[in-house]
Amino acid sequence: MLEYLAAVTADAHAEHGAAAEHTTQTAWGLAPHAFVALAMVCVILIMLKAGVPRIIAGLLDKRIAEIRQQLDEAAALRREAEELKARYEARTQGADEEIAAIKATAEKRAAEILAKGGFDWVMVDMQHGCMGYETAVEMIRAIDLAGITPMVRV
Repeated sequence: MLEYLAAVTADAHAEHGAAAEHTTQTAWGLAPHAFVALAMVCVILIMLKAGVPRIIAGLLDKRIAEIRQQLDEAAALRREAEELKARYEARTQGADEEIAAIKATAEKRAAEILAKGGFDWVMVDMQHGCMGYETAVEMIRAIDLAGITPMVRV
């Protein structure tokens, strides 16, 4: 294919002469690239006359206002969430102590119930449990008061 193109080009040069100059067609003295530049200037002038920059700026300002509104809503939601978090943290601080007291009472009551169940002995499991020393002592006292043998697994 390349050989064919080279041959056609060589023939064209031979017909017009090796020193033939390339000429560019012009209209009204303007080359093709000048017409493209003139067309672009016309398009830009039409856009300016129609107010396209003002329309684009208006659209951008509207979008900026929407984004600001969304940011303000997000900030309000964040403040509300932080207030709720602080309120619930304050509630849970007092609840932790209350939970510990209820748990200790429940563990002691469980030991008393098991002691009254007619068993010969009751095992207090401190190895797998999450009770403290004070709770275990209370459970052992309750079991012992019932007349049952307390056993402790450590």
